[in-house]
Amino acid sequence: MPNPFSPSMERQKPLRIVVFLRPVHNPAFSLEPAQAAGFEQLPGYRPMPDPLSEAALETALGLREASPVPAAVIACSAGGDPCRSVLRESLACGADEALWIQCPTSEPDGRIVAAHLHAAFRETPPDLGLFGARDLDTQAGQTGPMFSALAGVPFLDGVTEIVWADPLRIVATRSRGAVRERIRLSLPVCVAVQRSRPLRYPTLEGKVRAERTPLLPRAVDPGPVAPFVLRDRFTPPKPARASTAADYARASSLDRIRQAYGMAGGAGPKASVSSPQLLRPPEAARRILEILRGERFMNPDREDS
Repeated sequence: MPNPFSPSMERQKPLRIVVFLRPVHNPAFSLEPAQAAGFEQLPGYRPMPDPLSEAALETALGLREASPVPAAVIACSAGGDPCRSVLRESLACGADEALWIQCPTSEPDGRIVAAHLHAAFRETPPDLGLFGARDLDTQAGQTGPMFSALAGVPFLDGVTEIVWADPLRIVATRSRGAVRERIRLSLPVCVAVQRSRPLRYPTLEGKVRAERTPLLPRAVDPGPVAPFVLRDRFTPPKPARASTAADYARASSLDRIRQAYGMAGGAGPKASVSSPQLLRPPEAARRILEILRGERFMNPDREDS
């Protein structure tokens, strides 16, 4: 039986560059903690492509433009309705097709997504699969390595640049501080993109084409697979514990001077003077000098200041 992962030199179809996009919550919209296990159930949820998924998409579009053979960029996302807007945006930016693999929401467990991706591409595997190196919300980046293990193809993480060596090989660059590493890879291969140029803006023509191009929904059977990691709920952060030291650190210099004079309250019109707490002039002057020196309004080395 011929190996489906061995591309032929006499290629009849375009090179398939598949970019896997993951929708995440848009940080520009406030998110109120609630008793929910997933982002989709939270009020105010607004999906957006993961930033490193956008980096992978820009890398794929650049590779298509520089490819020595005909190539097609296929945007792919697995999940529920939030995948729609992510795939529409990828089409507007220049992707040729948008594949929507319908599966139950399973974040933060990438194992479910990887199983659905493997089931979808079992018969027609990608020549080059691009993933985001890390997820914005979970910081995990598990889907790429799991999909590569299930598909039996090599995987390379932390890539910052990809160029063509020939129609069936790429050269990937990884950067770790001042160290740069160049790796030559034969297709098929999966790569996790760590950095790239900013994603190009969608043109008006691209937006019109994105609305007219139908998404390709696909339901697959990944077999008996269950999530290992489940988010139980979101909870609001605990309030900061109040303390006298913290209150004094937050007080302004004017408030401290008023306290030195024995005046209760802030500097507003509601400030009052409590007569029994008034300090004697020498003591009040000494405390005011300490405050001014602490705020560096006066030279602390001068004894006569």
